[in-house]
Amino acid sequence: MGMEKFFFCYSNDELKIKDPKGLTFGSFEGGYYAASEQGKDVGDLFILPFGQVICPGRTGEDTYSLIADLYQEFGLKFADQLEGAFGLVILDKKLDKVFLYRDKFGIKELLFTDTGSVFAATNIASEIYLRLDIKKQFNPKKNLIFVGSHYRHFEDPRGDSFFEGVYGVLHSEYVEYSKKAVSRNRYWDLELLDLSEVPYEELKEEYLSRIKSSVSDRLQFCENPGFTISSGMDSSSVAYFASEVLERKVDLFTTVYAEDTEYNEHEDIVEIAAQVGRSWEHVMVTGEHTNKYMSVVTEKANAPFATITQLLHFYVAEQAKEKGHDALFGGLGGDEANCGEIEEYMFFFADLLQRGLGGRLHEEMEGWIKYHATEQYPKSEAVFNEYAAKYIDYDVPGYNRCDTERFSKYFFVFKDDFLEENVSDPTMERPYSSYVRNRLYQDLFNEAIPCVLRAESFSGNYVGIDCQYPYLDSRVIQYGFSIPLELKYRDGITKMPLRDAMTGKVPDSTISNFFKRGWNAPFGEWLKVYFLPHVEKLLDNPTERMEQVYKIESIRGLLKEHLDGKENHMMFFWQFLNYEAWIEANS
Repeated sequence: MGMEKFFFCYSNDELKIKDPKGLTFGSFEGGYYAASEQGKDVGDLFILPFGQVICPGRTGEDTYSLIADLYQEFGLKFADQLEGAFGLVILDKKLDKVFLYRDKFGIKELLFTDTGSVFAATNIASEIYLRLDIKKQFNPKKNLIFVGSHYRHFEDPRGDSFFEGVYGVLHSEYVEYSKKAVSRNRYWDLELLDLSEVPYEELKEEYLSRIKSSVSDRLQFCENPGFTISSGMDSSSVAYFASEVLERKVDLFTTVYAEDTEYNEHEDIVEIAAQVGRSWEHVMVTGEHTNKYMSVVTEKANAPFATITQLLHFYVAEQAKEKGHDALFGGLGGDEANCGEIEEYMFFFADLLQRGLGGRLHEEMEGWIKYHATEQYPKSEAVFNEYAAKYIDYDVPGYNRCDTERFSKYFFVFKDDFLEENVSDPTMERPYSSYVRNRLYQDLFNEAIPCVLRAESFSGNYVGIDCQYPYLDSRVIQYGFSIPLELKYRDGITKMPLRDAMTGKVPDSTISNFFKRGWNAPFGEWLKVYFLPHVEKLLDNPTERMEQVYKIESIRGLLKEHLDGKENHMMFFWQFLNYEAWIEANS
């Protein structure tokens, strides 16, 4: 399988490239550069794009001319005009500067390194070591955070990659390299619109119009798209608008497990699949299958797969490619646009309290308990108050505290000196005065979404299929974020503007599916059958690095607790196994 690779390097001195295959070379008065063959000169600019660049209202234009025009017209923050999933290099020969741009939501990964004599950028870290005479070293801070923390914090420290000395361009950021100095800059911020006076009917229609436009713009980049589908509103709305734009039904994909699990959504999907689906593929996933593929995909990945659920996307992408599809659309980002996650209720309740809306809080809490209480996760006023005491600061509007217990849950399995040298504080941003909006922002840019995007973008690139996320479009996200919060929830039900607007367009079974089921793999059981030999082998024959990093006996203790049924440590062992497999594959 051929991966699409993107590479650029620049130096004031003549370049020494170990492997020049697939590169073009150039020079000018300021220096020398080498780049992937898709790079082109446009006047004084050398432009190297990767992915899909969308400029609303200017679709169909030549990408290179479009970028050059926007750069000249809007300056360094020209990417504010763009949507899509892209990485971009601009060498301005007149200024003797290099600029790296990453899309607004960080869909495409863009890495860079500065050796002091050479500045290089790529989407695949291994390209750096293939092309340049640089020793590969792993970032110990990522070892700590990936194995010892929760997947929501895998992006910390921000801008670091899993390789020492290799850094990531962040979402909506451009990196400037000039005379051996590197600076980071933002070209776009998620600012709120004032929608307080917009009538509800008008608001709903405008929101749907933006979602449909985003779907339509992305369909222009593919000939035969496929669509992941769940029982929720987000993927269903994407598939619905695609069928409307294409004027035909579409091909759908869903993962199912061989085991009988509580996460099987098949019955909830039947009606929406019948309405919009031309075909509906059920991609069967087993523990044996997962065990095989974990080792296959880790070798070329920039990072281990954060969760087993994200590895499942690899299977779906592979199946879609085998069926002849060149793109795979999904609803990722819809929960952030629409306030869809269960955890976000806590922050919405805090907003209601902060605004003195006790009556509305009582109504919403009753619905929250009615629709979302489970035996494992009970819901009550006492549960909310206990949560708020830990994570909500009522003295500072919008200030959410980090769940430090979750952040550092498994740090104790690391040697004390290693932990002390590599621990860092988690990122907690607070751009708004609303608790729930800040929670959504945190999920979108720092916690929930970034590690999913890294895994899914890699999967798509590995099998040769584009991953498209219409909700991750600033037109959609900005409007969704700006919808007044009191309209988003109703009697404990989330996503109300989208549900109301889509009523009559998608089946009632989709509109009324209020329960957030999730799609978790039964890895806890798979660990005992398919993965246990791998864990035992690592613990019985640890590498020199492992002995320097881990308290092996502490990990043995966790394994015993899991096998004895005392506590479920499946997420820890997925992270531990996957990280060590990735290290071995990349060493």
